[in-house]
Amino acid sequence: MSVFIFEDNPIQGERIKQMMIEKLAQANTGMEVTTTSRLENILEQLTFTDSSNLYILDLEIKKDKLAGLNAAKEIRALDQHGIIVFLTSHAELAPLSYQYMVSALTFIEKKNWQVISDALDQVVAHFLGHLDNASEEMLLVENEQTIFQLPLKEVIYITTIEAHRLELISTKRYIQFHGSLKEFEQVKKQLVRCHQSYMVNLEHVLCIQQKEKQIELTNGEMIPVSRRFYAKIRQQIGEYRHAYK
Repeated sequence: MSVFIFEDNPIQGERIKQMMIEKLAQANTGMEVTTTSRLENILEQLTFTDSSNLYILDLEIKKDKLAGLNAAKEIRALDQHGIIVFLTSHAELAPLSYQYMVSALTFIEKKNWQVISDALDQVVAHFLGHLDNASEEMLLVENEQTIFQLPLKEVIYITTIEAHRLELISTKRYIQFHGSLKEFEQVKKQLVRCHQSYMVNLEHVLCIQQKEKQIELTNGEMIPVSRRFYAKIRQQIGEYRHAYK
């Protein structure tokens, strides 16, 4: 994991870099911190670094007030789990981040260096906690408002509610978004089709009822199993329990 600072003011960029080095040193991470005014430098390094990096992006680069937002969009395409933070003198642009759907952690306003330092303390604490959970398998879904990263173990099932629109049911929430179940096939081994309109997480299957052709789930719901998928999902349930239980 690395920290990338996207800043075109070399003095500010270097000061933020030194702040981050000192704050990360207190946690003995030995993490590399890079500052640059060229997005290409970050994208090139992403080819050779792990995902789940921290990105501190100035919104305005070379008088382009949307440069940071556009950079975040390209970064998110390569690093779905990274932490994105915007550093800006244009707090009024904060709502635009929702339109760009890059799941930014926060906006840090450039009021003074103490404000920036205090905000970065919170960012570092969040980032280090994020690293502790980085090994947890996640599922990424996107709707009109934002991008959600959910622990896979919380996903119970996904169902089609109308043409090209899905609903994800987890242990904590319901999320509706555009897409098709086919897009999730082969994404995670424990997410499997049991019906034309349903995909289930094997971790949440209690039992499969042969007569009723239904699956009983850990949240108490029953979902259908079609004849087409019945034999295969019985096999998948058995293999999953043998491997993970």
